[in-house]
Amino acid sequence: MRIKVLAIGILLFAFAIIGYMESSSIINKTLGSFVAKDSPVGAETLLRQMGFPSIDTITETVEYSSLTMSIAGIGMILLGGMTKKKETKNAKKII
Repeated sequence: MRIKVLAIGILLFAFAIIGYMESSSIINKTLGSFVAKDSPVGAETLLRQMGFPSIDTITETVEYSSLTMSIAGIGMILLGGMTKKKETKNAKKII
């Protein structure tokens, strides 16, 4: 078992799950910071005028990337758990 690969996979998977669950709230908080609170124009309207996609599209893209990162994390967890450590030079000499 390779501990480093396993640890990286666990971290990737954990951050992906957190990112998936918190993506919509983070995006709404971020977009709210672009526009003054007393502005008659909403944040989404302002971003659409600047050429950005809608909030729903951005949220969907972030969720898909989080799911992809979780799949990569699961793959690294399996790789780290199934592969063997490399033999050291001392072990080769003894054999």
